[in-house]
Amino acid sequence: MNNMHSAQTGTSRRSINIKAATLSLLFGLFLVVVRPAQAIEHQPVSSNYGQGLAEGPGIWVNMWSHPKDNLEQYCLKLHNHGVSNIFLQTSRSNTPALADAENVGKIIEACHKYKINVLAWSFATLANPEADAQKLVDACNFRTPSGAGFDGLAANLEQDLSYGKVEAYSKQLRQSLGDKYPMVAVVYSPLNKAPQVARTPWKLLDKYYDVIAPMAYWNSKYTKLHAHNYTRDTVKKVRELCGRPDVDVHVIGDGMKTHQADILDFMKACKDTSATSASLYPFHQMTEEQFLCMGKYSDYFPANNKHRLNSLKYLISQGHVPAQSDEGKSLDPAQPVSKAQFYKWITHEGLNQKHASPLTCHNVLKSLNLIEGTENLNEPISKHEAHRITSKVVALKSQSRKQSLQNWFVAPAQASTAPTLNHQNHQNNEAANYFDIGELILHVSH
Repeated sequence: MNNMHSAQTGTSRRSINIKAATLSLLFGLFLVVVRPAQAIEHQPVSSNYGQGLAEGPGIWVNMWSHPKDNLEQYCLKLHNHGVSNIFLQTSRSNTPALADAENVGKIIEACHKYKINVLAWSFATLANPEADAQKLVDACNFRTPSGAGFDGLAANLEQDLSYGKVEAYSKQLRQSLGDKYPMVAVVYSPLNKAPQVARTPWKLLDKYYDVIAPMAYWNSKYTKLHAHNYTRDTVKKVRELCGRPDVDVHVIGDGMKTHQADILDFMKACKDTSATSASLYPFHQMTEEQFLCMGKYSDYFPANNKHRLNSLKYLISQGHVPAQSDEGKSLDPAQPVSKAQFYKWITHEGLNQKHASPLTCHNVLKSLNLIEGTENLNEPISKHEAHRITSKVVALKSQSRKQSLQNWFVAPAQASTAPTLNHQNHQNNEAANYFDIGELILHVSH
């Protein structure tokens, strides 16, 4: 590769009958019954289905830096520093689809032994989109003697970003590999000043690829860029340009002779924007200092970021979160969630009050002693408070189910306890964002 935004929910001020609302709630809870679990549909997996990006950091390896010797030691080092993904370059437009297939096979098998996923990446000029796409398809169809293969692909699109060529290339990849094959689109940061960047077809990329991976390279030789600010603004802009807050963003950090302070600032920006994952593109090889930084990845990224992203998708699918704000801008999912929003969602999903206004929801929660006092509903809900209320709602639902079942069955000798949430953030008064709340709402809705 070359180095080249607080939505607030308005509260209804209509007068309400708190007693009636409470009776309605309790009646609704009494009617809760245990629904049979839906069977998991096991679908056949195609022979070229990859695992995609694993939870955890990644590193990029170009064609000239493939490890060849001591692969066991190499992969052990990656594993010991928490590296979960390798982006291994397989081709350029002017090379064969897979140079040194034997060694590539050994790399894949060694990485898989240490639970490291390997994604094939290719630099495509798109002078001939079909030929470029076929090279990457051929790489993804490659199998080692034991039957192992790549876990996904990363299409590096930098040179020609014209709509027609990008579509021809991307469409062929998707049609050849199938709807389930994990595909990552590697593109410039939208903040990059290179002239071709303005032509990037963001929504087209979002249509064909599962992950958008902007290259947030702050180490510019032309101007001084702040690693944190550049990365933060990159993630926000990608979501805005893709037109939806739940786009899967993997940020590629600048590893071109960069050091700890900047790399940690980079990961702090990923945390602040709730980017799904990140990696480093090094100067030929990762330095020891950079490996140590990757070892701190879990300090900045939750271990369940994919689940958090899916929880946001759930909020959107239920109509709780609009893809765009009232001003027509893409919602920033990393912004704080107001108490009004949280109270409404937790009451809708956890207490079966589907059409209650935010103020009604507040009063219902108060009548059940789940919250106290008079509050400013427009202020942010903290992570600690959101966890506390959610745990109580889960316990209330569990108790309601148990009482309902006792009308039909004999109670077991040892009744199961109400499910509880992990309170690892019980001391955290930090404002909760849409990802934090989505995770709680998804938990309480089941």
